[in-house]
Amino acid sequence: MLDVSQPAKREYDVTERLVADVRDLHHRLDRLVLKKTRLVQQLLSRQGGVNTRRMPQATPQTPPVAQIQTILQSPHEKSPSDTIYIDPIPTLALEGSFTIHSDQKSQPLSLNHARVSELFENFNQNFRHHLPVLPESFFHKDLQQIHRESDLLFWVIVATSFLNQKESTIYLQLVPHVRNLVVVNCWFNTPRSVYSLVALLILTTWPLPNGEASKIQDDICVKYVSLMKSLALQFGLHKPSFLSEFSKKTSMSMDATEDENRQIRERIYKYVNINSNYWLVYLGLSNSNYNGFQMDYITDKAANVDIFNREKFSPEDNFTNSLLKVSLLQSKMNENMSDLLHSPSHVSKLIHLHMFEKILNAYKAETSPFLQDDLLCMSVEYSKLHLYIYYLSNVDITLSEYKDVIYQALNCCKRILTLFETNFSTIENFYQVPIHYRFAIELSSLLLLSIHSSPLLNSINDYLEVKADFARAYTLLKKTNEKNWARVNGKLFKVIEKFDACDKRSLLAIKNQHKSFFLINKMTSYLVSSLSYEMIWDIYQMEKSEKSSDSLQIDWEIYGLDCENMEHKQIMDYLMTAKSIIPLL
Repeated sequence: MLDVSQPAKREYDVTERLVADVRDLHHRLDRLVLKKTRLVQQLLSRQGGVNTRRMPQATPQTPPVAQIQTILQSPHEKSPSDTIYIDPIPTLALEGSFTIHSDQKSQPLSLNHARVSELFENFNQNFRHHLPVLPESFFHKDLQQIHRESDLLFWVIVATSFLNQKESTIYLQLVPHVRNLVVVNCWFNTPRSVYSLVALLILTTWPLPNGEASKIQDDICVKYVSLMKSLALQFGLHKPSFLSEFSKKTSMSMDATEDENRQIRERIYKYVNINSNYWLVYLGLSNSNYNGFQMDYITDKAANVDIFNREKFSPEDNFTNSLLKVSLLQSKMNENMSDLLHSPSHVSKLIHLHMFEKILNAYKAETSPFLQDDLLCMSVEYSKLHLYIYYLSNVDITLSEYKDVIYQALNCCKRILTLFETNFSTIENFYQVPIHYRFAIELSSLLLLSIHSSPLLNSINDYLEVKADFARAYTLLKKTNEKNWARVNGKLFKVIEKFDACDKRSLLAIKNQHKSFFLINKMTSYLVSSLSYEMIWDIYQMEKSEKSSDSLQIDWEIYGLDCENMEHKQIMDYLMTAKSIIPLL
């Protein structure tokens, strides 16, 4: 008998089941690795207990990052679902309205024609100049035509345009639908238009909330970065002279004129590299694993030839070429530091750091071909901040030299804050700022908070100045029209708030166990993101520690402090009794 109560199988059911199976396999493997780690630790502890006279006690291994990050989760939070529910008809365009319902677990969302038209104009006026990969003619098209050509790009522009609006409600409703629409257009179906690539560029410039990804590799933008690079190569954007050989079944036209098309396609490819470099370096991942090769004809020509011939190019292209050069240097620093992670000598690391510091300083010289622009200056300062993060872990350096690095990093943070406040004074929402400048404020806030909690400054006035700069950074992070916007970057705020709430005496005592003055001891393999993961590791240790703060000892001599010195005693007292430095907003 035919059971009409059961709906017919859709092609998406098979894919959903496969996705669920793969994710289940990942979780099972994670549990096996964690179980193995615990067994090894138990064996080592038993062996150490039996042979206490013959061998030193084994140093316990660091738990997996996924386990450490559980301390950032609130008790009331639900774990993310492993199943994706995608509607077979994810979007709908009617005569007077547009509807998206790609996520079956969420309510469909409809916007009328007039509202969508306002959002497109808002994107054109307030967002496009930061990512000039769409020609002006695109925004003169009929909205129905844009939706037919790429419903993904259509809804990505709509969602992004909400980032400078007062309320977050509609944006947060759009997020799961847009995520699923990317899956439909770029994984379930083969992308046949360069517009899919533009949509991914927008999503990696103004990223969607990341949810509760427990691993760096699970960050949704890492997946988009990998997909972007694959599509760019698949479309032949790296070989403009042979474009027709790559894109016989792909729509590559974005404007009526071929010159404009060629210029826009090159710019798209440059921004694919820029955004890939920014994301992978910021997350501390190896660029080559996700990007493949780093240099090719277009990027090499733009960063090393065209940058010297600014008069031949438009202001947008000159800016893009300079930003590309910065991102390539960040990537090179990241790869060099990654190669030196397991080197027995720290001298090579120091040599490379000095080399990159000279290169970055040369970018600011008057004779440099680098475009002199405030936003590019901020990008250079942000790159210097990367350099100082690398310095913060083990290098062959004295305490006095290390303190010099600390103060250079603080001055760098101050310059970043000033440049940001000058150039983004009129923004309504911090999240409308592209990642190329937003990351600089996020990293500065973490560094200022970490330094303020350490005994590495020379006076109480220096601590008060760092506290004031942190308040500036935190105020920028919180610059929104509504508190729900904080959900867009919830993980960062949890790190800041939990680290700030730690008992300062206990925190110092735990870090003092390493018998070194370095701010980063444990998480060095995470490169630029090592600072964030070191702070998460400190929070994890604090919450798992069973010792009271009164029973913990601090060796102040490691930091060059003398209990008999009055100024040093003031610093010790300040650190031991320091309260929260998060400003009330």
